[in-house]
Amino acid sequence: MQKKKKIFILVTAIIFLVLAGTLGSYGVSTFKKTKALEQADALVSMEKYKDGIIMYENILSKKYNKVIADKRDLAIELMESKENYKKAMEFFDAGEYQKAITFFSRISKNDKKRYGETSKTLSSIEENIFQEIKDEFELGNEKEAIDRLNEYLKAVPTSVEAKNWIGYT
Repeated sequence: MQKKKKIFILVTAIIFLVLAGTLGSYGVSTFKKTKALEQADALVSMEKYKDGIIMYENILSKKYNKVIADKRDLAIELMESKENYKKAMEFFDAGEYQKAITFFSRISKNDKKRYGETSKTLSSIEENIFQEIKDEFELGNEKEAIDRLNEYLKAVPTSVEAKNWIGYT
């Protein structure tokens, strides 16, 4: 009887150790994944997109997760949006409005930091372009004014004001 009791205790202890090891390993793995995800989220919120994307990729390489994949995709989108905004502002500052419009139109709606500012800047560009068109008309340079208007409509085909100008010409 004593021998059966010792075997039972030994088997129970081994089972306990295996379960504890398995659960401990799972817990450590989950903890590391959670920490890595928090770190990646923090990097993206600080606009360190490349580093955040790399961390998301590392997490996804171990096990695919749609939520994390969506976060990675959003980080990529925001990184591209930031680059487009930077290029757009360079063209805007240089007075190359058509090129600026092209890059401003690529700003993501999910880029809350830059999207609102983009709308304001596009309004400013539109005012400048329409002032230039008006000046060309007043100087009698109708062809240049119409060409400028058509260029603008190619860049912003939904512009109501530009379409109104067509009726003016």
